[in-house]
Amino acid sequence: MPNSTSAASGTRADWKSDFFGTLNEMPPEPVAGISHMLEAMSSLPAYRDARQWLLRNLGISHGSSVIEASCGTAAALPEVWDVVGSNGRITRNDPTKAFVDSADTGREAWRTQCTIRDWRHTFPPDCRWRF
Repeated sequence: MPNSTSAASGTRADWKSDFFGTLNEMPPEPVAGISHMLEAMSSLPAYRDARQWLLRNLGISHGSSVIEASCGTAAALPEVWDVVGSNGRITRNDPTKAFVDSADTGREAWRTQCTIRDWRHTFPPDCRWRF
Protein backbone atom coordinates (compact mmCIF):
# COMPACT_ATOMS: atom_id res chain seq x y z
CA MET A 1 0.00 0.00 0.00
CA PRO A 2 1.37 3.44 -0.76
CA ASN A 3 2.48 5.90 1.85
CA SER A 4 0.63 9.14 2.18
CA THR A 5 1.93 12.27 3.79
CA SER A 6 0.47 14.93 5.95
CA ALA A 7 2.07 17.82 7.74
CA ALA A 8 4.00 16.24 10.57
CA SER A 9 6.42 18.96 11.47
CA GLY A 10 6.15 21.49 14.18
CA THR A 11 8.09 23.58 16.59
CA ARG A 12 9.39 22.50 19.97
CA ALA A 13 6.54 24.52 21.51
CA ASP A 14 4.00 22.53 19.46
CA TRP A 15 5.47 19.27 20.69
CA LYS A 16 6.04 20.41 24.29
CA SER A 17 8.98 18.32 25.54
CA ASP A 18 8.74 15.70 22.79
CA PHE A 19 11.58 16.21 20.32
CA PHE A 20 10.41 13.31 18.13
CA GLY A 21 8.00 15.62 16.34
CA THR A 22 10.88 17.78 15.18
CA LEU A 23 13.07 15.00 13.72
CA ASN A 24 12.05 15.83 10.15
CA GLU A 25 13.90 19.15 10.51
CA MET A 26 17.12 17.53 11.77
CA PRO A 27 20.05 16.42 9.60
CA PRO A 28 19.72 12.78 8.50
CA GLU A 29 22.71 11.48 10.50
CA PRO A 30 21.30 11.96 14.02
CA VAL A 31 17.88 10.74 12.87
CA ALA A 32 19.51 7.57 11.51
CA GLY A 33 21.28 7.13 14.85
CA ILE A 34 17.99 7.43 16.73
CA SER A 35 16.43 4.93 14.33
CA HIS A 36 19.22 2.42 14.98
CA MET A 37 18.87 2.94 18.73
CA LEU A 38 15.11 2.27 18.56
CA GLU A 39 15.76 -0.88 16.55
CA ALA A 40 18.28 -2.13 19.10
CA MET A 41 15.98 -1.35 22.02
CA SER A 42 13.08 -3.20 20.39
CA SER A 43 14.95 -6.50 20.68
CA LEU A 44 15.76 -6.15 24.39
CA PRO A 45 13.90 -8.73 26.49
CA ALA A 46 12.20 -6.11 28.70
CA TYR A 47 10.79 -4.24 25.70
CA ARG A 48 9.81 -7.44 23.90
CA ASP A 49 8.09 -8.82 27.02
CA ALA A 50 6.22 -5.56 27.62
CA ARG A 51 5.11 -5.41 23.98
CA GLN A 52 3.89 -9.02 24.03
CA TRP A 53 2.06 -8.47 27.35
CA LEU A 54 0.35 -5.42 25.89
CA LEU A 55 -0.70 -7.24 22.73
CA ARG A 56 -2.12 -10.13 24.78
CA ASN A 57 -4.11 -7.78 27.01
CA LEU A 58 -5.49 -5.25 24.52
CA GLY A 59 -8.44 -7.44 23.62
CA ILE A 60 -7.52 -7.64 19.94
CA SER A 61 -7.75 -10.92 18.07
CA HIS A 62 -7.60 -12.44 14.59
CA GLY A 63 -9.47 -10.22 12.18
CA SER A 64 -9.08 -7.08 14.32
CA SER A 65 -8.13 -3.67 12.95
CA VAL A 66 -5.29 -1.87 14.70
CA ILE A 67 -3.96 1.65 14.41
CA GLU A 68 -0.33 1.75 15.42
CA ALA A 69 0.24 5.41 16.21
CA SER A 70 3.86 6.55 16.32
CA CYS A 71 4.93 3.23 14.83
CA GLY A 72 8.55 4.31 14.43
CA THR A 73 10.52 1.76 12.46
CA ALA A 74 7.71 -0.82 12.76
CA ALA A 75 9.58 -2.94 15.31
CA ALA A 76 6.30 -4.32 16.68
CA LEU A 77 4.76 -5.03 13.28
CA PRO A 78 5.50 -8.79 13.09
CA GLU A 79 4.02 -9.33 16.55
CA VAL A 80 0.93 -7.27 15.74
CA TRP A 81 0.44 -9.37 12.57
CA ASP A 82 0.71 -12.50 14.71
CA VAL A 83 -2.23 -11.24 16.78
CA VAL A 84 -4.53 -9.88 14.04
CA GLY A 85 -3.75 -12.59 11.49
CA SER A 86 -4.09 -12.48 7.74
CA ASN A 87 -7.68 -11.18 7.95
CA GLY A 88 -6.67 -8.32 10.23
CA ARG A 89 -5.79 -4.80 9.23
CA ILE A 90 -3.00 -2.58 10.53
CA THR A 91 -2.77 1.12 9.80
CA ARG A 92 0.46 2.76 10.89
CA ASN A 93 1.45 6.37 11.32
CA ASP A 94 4.50 8.23 12.51
CA PRO A 95 5.51 11.88 12.20
CA THR A 96 9.11 11.04 11.21
CA LYS A 97 9.57 10.42 7.50
CA ALA A 98 12.88 8.58 7.96
CA PHE A 99 11.27 6.09 10.37
CA VAL A 100 8.41 5.43 7.97
CA ASP A 101 10.79 5.02 5.03
CA SER A 102 12.87 2.56 7.06
CA ALA A 103 9.81 0.66 8.21
CA ASP A 104 8.50 0.34 4.68
CA THR A 105 11.53 -1.61 3.51
CA GLY A 106 10.78 -4.77 5.46
CA ARG A 107 8.73 -6.51 8.15
CA GLU A 108 5.79 -7.20 5.88
CA ALA A 109 5.18 -3.46 5.72
CA TRP A 110 3.70 -3.92 2.26
CA ARG A 111 0.63 -5.39 3.98
CA THR A 112 -0.07 -2.15 5.83
CA GLN A 113 -0.91 1.43 5.11
CA CYS A 114 1.43 4.00 6.59
CA THR A 115 0.85 7.70 6.90
CA ILE A 116 3.47 10.25 7.84
CA ARG A 117 1.56 12.28 10.39
CA ASP A 118 1.26 13.35 13.98
CA TRP A 119 -0.84 10.75 15.84
CA ARG A 120 -2.52 13.55 17.79
CA HIS A 121 -4.31 14.49 14.57
CA THR A 122 -5.36 10.96 13.60
CA PHE A 123 -8.87 11.18 15.02
CA PRO A 124 -11.45 13.96 14.92
CA PRO A 125 -11.81 15.87 18.22
CA ASP A 126 -15.25 14.37 18.88
CA CYS A 127 -14.06 10.76 18.39
CA ARG A 128 -15.06 8.41 21.20
CA TRP A 129 -13.54 4.99 21.91
CA ARG A 130 -15.81 2.08 22.68
CA PHE A 131 -14.59 -0.79 24.82
